[in-house]
Amino acid sequence: MLKATFKIAKVIGIVLLVLLLLIVLLVVLIATAPSVPNRYTRTVETGGEGSVFYGKVDLENIGISGHSQGGVGVFNAVTDNAHSGLYKTAVALSPTQEEGAAALGMPYDLTKVEIPVLMLAGTQGEFETEMVLPLDAMTAMYDRLSVPKAMARRTDSDHGGMLYKADGYVTAWLLWQLQGNEEAGKAFTGESPELTRNALYQDARVDLEA
Repeated sequence: MLKATFKIAKVIGIVLLVLLLLIVLLVVLIATAPSVPNRYTRTVETGGEGSVFYGKVDLENIGISGHSQGGVGVFNAVTDNAHSGLYKTAVALSPTQEEGAAALGMPYDLTKVEIPVLMLAGTQGEFETEMVLPLDAMTAMYDRLSVPKAMARRTDSDHGGMLYKADGYVTAWLLWQLQGNEEAGKAFTGESPELTRNALYQDARVDLEA
């Protein structure tokens, strides 16, 4: 019995020793591995022609868009991030309301936003209209923004649908804000912006004077 116990202990000791050696080897390999160049960073910093991003990244005209919790990410990205200054405009689709985001540990401060914002949401489904972004919460958020802005709610869309059904206005907003496309800008400009007249949207507001 004693011999059997000794043999088992010996086997366990050998296994543990092998595992320890493997861990040490892995640490050494990681520590001595050559760094892999970040092609995106190199392109942005030096314009490396060998990168697939060469000539395709306009650092003066970068927009950001996100849906639901991604909308929260948008607001934090443009206000509380080392690279916040990179963004020229933002689009938030059905962003989680401030109270809900804070409860999830993702608070954001709309008073810190310094770039134009388009905020869109849906009108269908309890999840969208009562939990994620009720109209009163959306309106309050919109009013806290002191930048050029626009908001509206899609009449036939629930929370998930806002990922796709707002594509037209998202595209128009980014074309206008980032490329100066005046034709696209007509959706938000003039005495009667197209967004405010579209029967598929309600509660539309456009305030371009910061």
